[in-house]
Amino acid sequence: AGSGDLSNNPTGLQRGGLNGNSQTFGGRVRVNLGPGALGAFQAVLVNLNNSTPSAVVNGTDPNGYRNFENNPGEGATDPSRFNFRDFTPSIPGVEKGLWYATGRYKIFGDGLQIYGDVLYAKTKQGNGVAASPFTSGALQTSDQTLTGVQVVRVSPFNPFGRRARVAGEPAGGPIELLGQTRYRFHPDEIGSRRSFYDSDYWRYVIGLNGDFSFTGNSFISHFGYDTGFVYERYDNQRTDSGDADARPLADEIVAGNFNPFIGQTAQVIGIAPIYNNTDPTAPQYKTGVSIGTAPYDNRASATRASYLGHTFTYESDWLVDAKVNAHLLPNLWNGGIDVALGYEHRESRQHAVPDPVQVAGFQLGFNAAPNTKFRQEVESVFGELTIPFVVSTMNIPFVRSFEVSVAARFEQFDNFDLFNSIPPINHVSFDNGTTPRVSLRYQPTADLTLRANWNQSFRSPTPAQLFTPTAQNFPVLFDPLKFVTLQPPGGVFQQGNPNLQPESTDAYSAGLVYTPHWLSGFTVTADLYQLYTTNVILPAANFAQILLTANGLSGVNNGGVPTVFTADVIRDAAGNLQQINNALTNNAGKRLVEGIDITAAYEFPTTRWGTFNLSLGYNHFFIWKAEGDPSLAAGATNFLGNYNNGTAPLAPGAIPFNKGFLRGEWQWKGFDFVATGNYIGDFEDDPAFILGNQVLGGTIANPDFALHHRVSDYETLDMQLSYEFIKPSMAAPEPGYAKDGKDGKSTVSPVVAGADNGTIWQRMLWNTKVTVGVNNVFDRYPPTVLGAFNDNYDTSLYSIRNRYWYVSLTKKF
Repeated sequence: AGSGDLSNNPTGLQRGGLNGNSQTFGGRVRVNLGPGALGAFQAVLVNLNNSTPSAVVNGTDPNGYRNFENNPGEGATDPSRFNFRDFTPSIPGVEKGLWYATGRYKIFGDGLQIYGDVLYAKTKQGNGVAASPFTSGALQTSDQTLTGVQVVRVSPFNPFGRRARVAGEPAGGPIELLGQTRYRFHPDEIGSRRSFYDSDYWRYVIGLNGDFSFTGNSFISHFGYDTGFVYERYDNQRTDSGDADARPLADEIVAGNFNPFIGQTAQVIGIAPIYNNTDPTAPQYKTGVSIGTAPYDNRASATRASYLGHTFTYESDWLVDAKVNAHLLPNLWNGGIDVALGYEHRESRQHAVPDPVQVAGFQLGFNAAPNTKFRQEVESVFGELTIPFVVSTMNIPFVRSFEVSVAARFEQFDNFDLFNSIPPINHVSFDNGTTPRVSLRYQPTADLTLRANWNQSFRSPTPAQLFTPTAQNFPVLFDPLKFVTLQPPGGVFQQGNPNLQPESTDAYSAGLVYTPHWLSGFTVTADLYQLYTTNVILPAANFAQILLTANGLSGVNNGGVPTVFTADVIRDAAGNLQQINNALTNNAGKRLVEGIDITAAYEFPTTRWGTFNLSLGYNHFFIWKAEGDPSLAAGATNFLGNYNNGTAPLAPGAIPFNKGFLRGEWQWKGFDFVATGNYIGDFEDDPAFILGNQVLGGTIANPDFALHHRVSDYETLDMQLSYEFIKPSMAAPEPGYAKDGKDGKSTVSPVVAGADNGTIWQRMLWNTKVTVGVNNVFDRYPPTVLGAFNDNYDTSLYSIRNRYWYVSLTKKF
């Protein structure tokens, strides 16, 4: 189990895991050294002054750098790796206000009612991540004369320069030694990246409904209808700060104002040696020979290159529907049948207007974002028929009741790309071919109900999944060739896929409901279920993991040289991942989930001490597995009982075998006390992130995964106490018969005179509820998960919020 705040833990090393800190930080370079200097090899170096800042921060030759330690067998233990967690909040701050009004008016009793509601929500959220990292490959001068590593090569602070060719090398000009630089803005340059979200949401509903009952009619005894209109709108403005535009920053580097070679902890304003890297005839045209010193001011340069990004997102949708239901043929032996029919039309629109810098792809720390504008139209028709074949009045032994319900739904989806006017690429249609549902309900006795259900569901791709144009993203991926988790320096170029197919799921369930007459107030349910999904829709970032996994494993099995997807997975000469292309939103293979869900509830009232309720919920998985890309013949991966960081495609986070809760409640004279114990079972950590599993005989090889880390189970306790000032009842019960009363006792009573004549303070307090509560009473930290990249715990299962208190006040009018 974890202890202490692990979300800002710089590495997982002290817990037996790998160093998950970032490889992108100031002062790291890649050089192609020839004869002399550090030898004839490609080296990844770190500025020696990374941890010893001084007025002059660079050495006078390549020996002012040291090798970057990146041996996975040692957990990539280089101390210069950057701890981004220290600058990333685990839980973003949110401020939210919600206003809601609803109303209903009966025009002609229950037969014609008009209803509606209005909702408005205002949400403000701030989030942040560490300062922007970037590589030289992202740079480009404003006049486009220099791009990528050419920008930093001409920097006067470049100590590597060029060298002359030697005997045995092909003829030609000098050889550039500098292959790449990495940099991360310092906290006191332009600060950490910040995103602020300001959103508004509106919802309007207006509708008509009614119910009619018919006495003595042999065809119909009940008819109901409901029709309405819903309109929703969502506006969001995102403001990004703490980032720079690559073009003006490249200009600052070329001009000698910004020094891209200083270490991560070095001074951002100072004096450093300069070198002649532009004149091939000068005598100083040699690596490591300084021609003097010059000042630099990274803070001022970065500030001049910074931008304030504004992205606007607009979404709106509307829906109109009509539904009817009826109870027909009431004189049949079974009391009649129930039917329901409905129609629905809905339309949605999404329009994103990103910041111009991010549209052009020149941002350094945020993802590129294209302009998009989509529309989706959906037509739906559905029907349901319920037939009770046996009812209790028929007195059939061991068949108290037997009921069958069948339903079907047809949906047509039309998706439009409003930015692209070229058909048929801008219009994609799907229909579900009519999805069925069949339900059975059987009561052998009054205490026991058996039930079973089968239905098919259909998930259509969204317009964004179909039409989003190519944009650069920086997802966290796992490279099995190098056994490292990283964000590719050149990013992942991802896009939508007009050839995407819908998901289809077959859902099966069978279970029972037991309410024993000998134990009043007790109910237990148990349901076995299976969900089988085909054509799983895979986000583009996840498909990038499929490409990388297949590419990396082909290299592991081929002496370190990948053989598949080499055109999409771009690596340097040493095999280090640089970039991934053509990561489309795609269809994966299949997903199979099987389990059992059990609930139990027991309510027992007392004469003097109120009512006690005890409830329990428990889920156990039998199977949870998924298949990535069936064309790769890799088969399905079993995720049950394991945590997977992404080493396998479709990784869902941790899937423990067991989860459950136990809840107790006590209600007495306006008081309501609730205590809930929550349980999450144990599971196996991702073995690829355990120190020692990556090396056999001192070299990279297929991992044997001999070492294991068991993530312990996790229990928390939540408690809540409420008190409601109850308005005195207008009625006092008296004995008598009533159709809806329990045990033959009436629930209808005469009015109590003067019950509504309280004082002004009493009337103000009536229907007011005060609630205090605490979640995670014992302040338990989540258990450590070594494979969890960002916060060292599984955010899909746990919260790092730990113990927190809350108070609420509710008033009903």
